[in-house]
Amino acid sequence: MQQVQYCLAYAMVDSENDASWKWVFEQFKQAYGERTSMCVVSDRNESILKATSISYPGVPHYSCVWHIWTNIRAKFKKGHLQLNELYFATAGSYTLDEFNEMMSKIEEIYPRVKSYLYDIGYHRWSRVHATVNRTWTMTSNIAESLNAVTKEARELPIFDLLEYMRTLLERWREVIEGKWYFHIPWVQIQQRIGEKQYIISET
Repeated sequence: MQQVQYCLAYAMVDSENDASWKWVFEQFKQAYGERTSMCVVSDRNESILKATSISYPGVPHYSCVWHIWTNIRAKFKKGHLQLNELYFATAGSYTLDEFNEMMSKIEEIYPRVKSYLYDIGYHRWSRVHATVNRTWTMTSNIAESLNAVTKEARELPIFDLLEYMRTLLERWREVIEGKWYFHIPWVQIQQRIGEKQYIISET
């Protein structure tokens, strides 16, 4: 069976701070609850860490492997090409033997990178050390994708932004499920939003 990722929820807040993230997770827990094998994956944002420790104290919190990699590239200036392959192979290892073998190779090339990964905590980014199945939750890419595609739309009035989000997520769902019969061309979505903005500006 093919596994896919869905956007369960999104929130609109004034800024990313302790109070807003606390509110987001409170609302999410009220709607979704707490379920078996659930986990949180983030870019290690301090506000998210605080909020989840309150709303989901028993749920494991993992680090996005891609964000860790970008930090490695910024901190350590050499061996990126070889480290890239080894790091992601290590993070995705299914057995401890495989993990240890990959980690030994990283240590040979760049001992400081191994120390950096150890300090983060293997359980934060390694699949084999996770207490839940992280097969499809190794990164926070779905959130990053949503942020990227809504960058310009976030300048819209709130009603139009909500409509934009509705059509966007509906379109994503149709692509995932292969249901093209209800597909609205993207240019039509943009046109409708533009028409609504014009009407608002004229009133």
